[in-house]
Amino acid sequence: SVFPCLVMTAAGSTWNKAGTWEEKDISSKLKDKLSEALVGRPMGDGNQVASVASITGDSQILVIRGKPRVGFELVVKVKLSSGETLTVKELDSTDLEGYQAECPNLKAKKEGAAEVVRVLQEVAATFLPEEES
Repeated sequence: SVFPCLVMTAAGSTWNKAGTWEEKDISSKLKDKLSEALVGRPMGDGNQVASVASITGDSQILVIRGKPRVGFELVVKVKLSSGETLTVKELDSTDLEGYQAECPNLKAKKEGAAEVVRVLQEVAATFLPEEES
């Protein structure tokens, strides 16, 4: 993992023997990693992410009944290579299909928003312990 000090075991922290609710804030680390992963990504209609204007909201590693998850509520705003802005709102880990996107370019709005969600899922997964085989 890129952030080994943040990864919890499947059961959570050593003090939490029962594996009940536990959470650890990873907002700044997830935002940094997501920003890195988005720059240069294709966003539809020949556009790429030129820069990340902002990522707001919060994210945590949650351990619920011994199972680790990444929870988040985010708004991602990126500048496209065309100069347009794509904003993806209501990115919620409990309903990834319920986001809202805003962009004057309809193709970039649809394809770009879906790509933001896909990249966010990839980045969030890096904060979880690797599956044991």
